[in-house]
Amino acid sequence: MDQDMNGTTFVIFGATGDLALRKILPSLLNMQNEGILPSEFQIIAYSRRPWSDAEYRNFALKEAFHGVSETTGLGEFLARISFIEGQFDDFDSYGRLGMRLLELDRRIGKCANKLFYLAVPPAHYETILKNLSKSGLTVPCSDKTGWTRLLVEKPFGEDLASAKRLETMLSKLFKEEQVFRIDHYLAKETIQNILVFRFANLIYEPVWSAKYIEEIKIMLYESGALGKRTNFINRIGTLRDVGQNHILQMLAIITMEEPKELSAKTVRQNRARVLKSLKPVTAKSVGVNVLRAQYSEFPEESGDPGSATETFFRVKAYSNLKRWKGVPFVLEAGKLLSENKAEIVVKFKQSPLPAGFNGQNKVNELVFKIQPDEGISASFLAKKSGVNFELEKRTMEFKYKKGADNKSYAYEKVLYDCIRGDQTLFASSQEVEASWKFIMSVMGLWNKLPLIKYEKGSSAEDINLIAQNQ
Repeated sequence: MDQDMNGTTFVIFGATGDLALRKILPSLLNMQNEGILPSEFQIIAYSRRPWSDAEYRNFALKEAFHGVSETTGLGEFLARISFIEGQFDDFDSYGRLGMRLLELDRRIGKCANKLFYLAVPPAHYETILKNLSKSGLTVPCSDKTGWTRLLVEKPFGEDLASAKRLETMLSKLFKEEQVFRIDHYLAKETIQNILVFRFANLIYEPVWSAKYIEEIKIMLYESGALGKRTNFINRIGTLRDVGQNHILQMLAIITMEEPKELSAKTVRQNRARVLKSLKPVTAKSVGVNVLRAQYSEFPEESGDPGSATETFFRVKAYSNLKRWKGVPFVLEAGKLLSENKAEIVVKFKQSPLPAGFNGQNKVNELVFKIQPDEGISASFLAKKSGVNFELEKRTMEFKYKKGADNKSYAYEKVLYDCIRGDQTLFASSQEVEASWKFIMSVMGLWNKLPLIKYEKGSSAEDINLIAQNQ
C-alpha cells in the first residue's frame, strides 16, 4: 500500500478480549510482516486492567502469540504497543488516552491518523462512542491530515429499534465516511470473487435472472460447541446472530445489479437496493416459508429450561425486483450440526433436451464455497464415456489454498481497507436498516411456528425432514 506519511495509531477498546487476542493482533502482525501497514504505525491497547506497557506486552505474547517465533517480526510488533488502563464509562480515562495519543504524535513529529476499534460487546458501544466524541478524540487534525475512523463489530443492534438508535447516535457524533461497520464475511476471498465472477466474465451474467435461475440457497452450518457463546445465543438466537448480517449480506452480493463503477458508494447502494426489496414475511406465508428449530440439549446448556430460542432456521425469502420475480432465496443456518460449512448454491432451471439424449437431465449448479475451504464449482452435463450417447454430470472446480486461515485473512482485509478508507466491504446504514426490517418481519411471527427439536450432529436435511413429518 502507499505509505501514509502521517502514520497511523490504532486504538483497541477491549484489548484483553477474545477478538483482540485471536484476530486483531495476529492480523496486524501479519500485515506488518507483509509490509502493508504504514511505516509509522502504533497500537494503544485500552482495558481496565491495572497494567504497564510491559505487562500488557507479556500478556499479548502469551495469549495471542504463543508459539510464534521471534523471527516473524514479533519483537518489533510488540514494541509498537502501549497500554492505557481505563473504564469505558470513566471520562477521565479518555483524557489519559488523549495524552498518550499526543505523546505518540510528538514522538513521530506529526499528527497521526487515528483508528478506534470497538472490540467490545455492543452494550458498551453507546458509552464509548459518546465519550470519544465528548473528549474530541475523533476530531481530525485538519481537513487533509490526521483522519479519524471508527471500526464497529456486528451485531449492529439487537432489533430494528436498537439498530435505529445506534445509527441515530452514530450520525450525530460521526460522519458516515468515518464509520466502518464490520461483517468479516464480506471480506472473504470467495465473497469478493463473486463480483469478479459475475461482472468480469460474460458467461453467467446474461442468465443471472428469474428466467434461468430456479433457486438461490445460502447455507451457514456450524458443528462446534457454543461454549462461552451459549448465553449470547439464548438471548438473541441464530437468526439474529448470522441471518441479519452474514447471510443477508451474502444474498445482497449474489443478487445485486452490476455497479457502474467499483466504488464503495455504488456497490453499497446496489446491495441496499436488494435488501430493501425483500418481501416481509406475513402471517399467511410464515407457515410455508419459515422453519425454526432447537437442538434438544440447548435449554439445559443455557441454564434456561423454558428456552424457546432457535438454534436453526430456514427462511424462504422473495424479492420485489423484476430480475428476481418468483425466485426463492432459501436462507438456512444452524448450530451443532453435522458439518461446518458455508455455501451459496445457485440452481439453474432444467434445460429441455433434444430427442435422442439419454441419461438423467440434471440441473446446472454454481456453488460458491466460503468455508471450510474456499472456492467455486460449476456443474454441467457431458457425454458419458462409451459407445452410447448418455449424459452424466461433471464438475469444474477452482480452489483457494487448502487449509489457509481465511478468517484471519478476512480481518487483515478489513483492517487494510479501513486504513485506506475504502468502505466497499463494510455495511452501510441503509443496509443495516433494511436487513433488520426483513428479519423483524420473521421474528414478529416466531410464536406462530412450532419449535422443532433435533439432536446434536443432525444434518440440515434431517431437520427439514423432521419438520415435514410433524
